[in-house]
Amino acid sequence: MHFFLLCAVLLFSAESFAFKGALGVGLDAGYANLPTANLIEPNSAHGIMSRLRTFYGISRSIGVELTLSNSFYGEITPVIAQPGTTNTGTAATTTLTPIERTQIREMSLGAIYVIDIYRVIPYFSVGLAKYHTRSRNVDQGASVGDMAAYVDAAVEYQFSKNVWSGVVGTFHFPFTSNSQFNGHMGVMLRLTYVWHTQKLNLPKKSVE
Repeated sequence: MHFFLLCAVLLFSAESFAFKGALGVGLDAGYANLPTANLIEPNSAHGIMSRLRTFYGISRSIGVELTLSNSFYGEITPVIAQPGTTNTGTAATTTLTPIERTQIREMSLGAIYVIDIYRVIPYFSVGLAKYHTRSRNVDQGASVGDMAAYVDAAVEYQFSKNVWSGVVGTFHFPFTSNSQFNGHMGVMLRLTYVWHTQKLNLPKKSVE
């Protein structure tokens, strides 16, 4: 019992730091998934994503963020449906030229909502993203651009008032479908360095 109480004290220490006036810069890196569109198979491509992020706390709970991201995905062999059936009665399909690699570069701007400020900081952000998808096969390359909405959910731990670290999940929803892919998502580790641009109003100890 005492062990769990000690863990609670360490995780949710009263020595927290205000989000208002916090200016942060950080890196995200981890797994990325790229769902396909209009294909029989595969359902998605797997890859890695990295992001550079900066944010500013406008109030105790609200902030704004700007993110630049780059993700890479491995080879897939697209299979599309064709009208009619085969001699065995199954649906007709055509196998296209394999896509050797796909890259997505993106810039996004959004709003952050911090659920609470303790040592553990859960929060989410929503916003708009402008992204560019580039695919390459053995014959030629193809590039498309689009706008998307995104949602991030994250939790970070304050190792100090300046150093935060945690995990983040990101989900992107394109407004149109201009390629063989349909949005993307990822789960990443996050490391953040924070400057506090406003003086922290910590309670003063009474003098007897």
